[in-house]
Amino acid sequence: MAEEKPKGDGLQTGGTFQRQIDKFASESLPLLGKSWTFVARTRVKTWQGLFMLAFVSGAFVSFVWSVSLEIESLSKASGDATLSMDSSLISGGVVSVAEDQTFDVDLVLNTGGVNAVAVRSIVTYDPADFQLTGWNMSGSIFSTGNGCVYQGNPCQIVDHNASSGVFSATLAKPSPGVNTDSGVLATLTFRALRPVSSSTNNIRYTYTGPDNATDSDVIEDNGSGNDLLSGVSGIRVLVNAPVCTDYTYSSWGTCQSNGTQTRTVVSGIPDGCAGGATPDLTRSCTYTPPTCTSFTESGFGACQPNGTQTQTVTGVPSGCTGGNPPSSTQSCTYTGGGTTSCTSFEYSEWGTCRDGKQTRSITASIPSGCTGGTAEVTRSCGKRKVKIQEETLDFSRSEKVLTDNKTISFRGSDESIKGGKVEIYRGGDLKKTESVGDSGEWSLRMKEKKNGTYEYRVRYLDASGNEIDKSDEYRVKIDTEDPRITDLPLFLMKARGEKVWWTAKDNDEMDHYRYTFLGKSDSTKSKSFNIPANAPTGIHTFQLTAYDEAGNRTVKRILIRVR
Repeated sequence: MAEEKPKGDGLQTGGTFQRQIDKFASESLPLLGKSWTFVARTRVKTWQGLFMLAFVSGAFVSFVWSVSLEIESLSKASGDATLSMDSSLISGGVVSVAEDQTFDVDLVLNTGGVNAVAVRSIVTYDPADFQLTGWNMSGSIFSTGNGCVYQGNPCQIVDHNASSGVFSATLAKPSPGVNTDSGVLATLTFRALRPVSSSTNNIRYTYTGPDNATDSDVIEDNGSGNDLLSGVSGIRVLVNAPVCTDYTYSSWGTCQSNGTQTRTVVSGIPDGCAGGATPDLTRSCTYTPPTCTSFTESGFGACQPNGTQTQTVTGVPSGCTGGNPPSSTQSCTYTGGGTTSCTSFEYSEWGTCRDGKQTRSITASIPSGCTGGTAEVTRSCGKRKVKIQEETLDFSRSEKVLTDNKTISFRGSDESIKGGKVEIYRGGDLKKTESVGDSGEWSLRMKEKKNGTYEYRVRYLDASGNEIDKSDEYRVKIDTEDPRITDLPLFLMKARGEKVWWTAKDNDEMDHYRYTFLGKSDSTKSKSFNIPANAPTGIHTFQLTAYDEAGNRTVKRILIRVR
């Protein structure tokens, strides 16, 4: 576009009139070697194009700072940044204040581990409930070391519509911007105007999704204007709501198989309170399996010479114990007639698996004195396996597993436990039980809250509740913490053949690194990389990804100027 003669806030340099924005651009990123284009605001389709602010003749003018891209074709959001709110008065998830009391709300940014160069936070509230009396950005994370300064303040746009209850703050900082998990953008001061009771957040951000031109945004430092914002959370403010000192509860529920029982809050004490005391909703209990009320029987056998016939219980419902099984003996009229054929048998336990076979012996034949019949005294067997996550482990050998997931999956398949169940023990305590179907396959999951090493055992039970086998101990180590790259400057100047060094730390052990340079990627165990002898001179991007043994990773990108 045609260049306009700047007015007001410009600099005279070497006979050429230089605009303040040109001076800032030349001083901010002299190493990138790019050609920069300033595009008038009328060409901007979405606010993500706003990368830099210029102030000419005391009036505000917006420009787009674009690097070899068409601003109309911005890329889609690709980050995990969030905007949240916090207050020193928050308790139990709410802020409780008195009518006419003032209180502060911090606007908090988490960039999701990515560098961000601009943020727009749009906050809404009901002006009938609250009055926004002021805001403070002196402690903003965008203030420290910000080369973009206007009238003594870091570059920012602030707009407040008191009648509609909308506050908007846009902050910008040149590359690399900011990278934080809990950085304060601004502190807003409100005054409570009248009693307020709300079941949801009543001071909140405007956010409808990535790449929306009229909502809150977090812009990535990648030259493409990516909107990183993936979610927001506001704050709930109650006016004149007393703090809860206690609660009334429902009755305790039934004791579960994991040894706990729960209840719910019916109301707070005093009535209408908020926050305060933490409800007591869970307690330990002694689990008592239900009494068996139904049974599966074999049916009465042939009448014996002593005038009786017998039957056996062949199954009970899963999880029950005891009860009153039906009579195993009843009177009958024996008619004689020679030898009776056996209809069923009672057996000893299956023996140890040897050479792919297990055997057992007959302890009794039914009816007594019978002959013949078909007895099952031999069956095939194999070395049992259990899958934890995706690792197949031996059933009868202690094994170790390393995972980056706090949800642990157990799976197996064994035809010998059809109709039975599988139990998972942690540290000797029963944690979960899973019934086994006709296929012999089973699976269940354990969810742990913290990183650490946990010890598990798997126990097999048949349809009658008898233990078939119990595994050796499995030691599962959970590690969800990402490693940190601690020594790799954002800009380096290197000659061909020189090494690029780095340092990385983890709560456990580092496994390997993967780097990308000049379009080529490779993996290494070392902490260095050689600049290729044929690398072209100039500025290039170097990306390093560090992996720990559990598979957690972190990524860092820097610029390397090859001499």
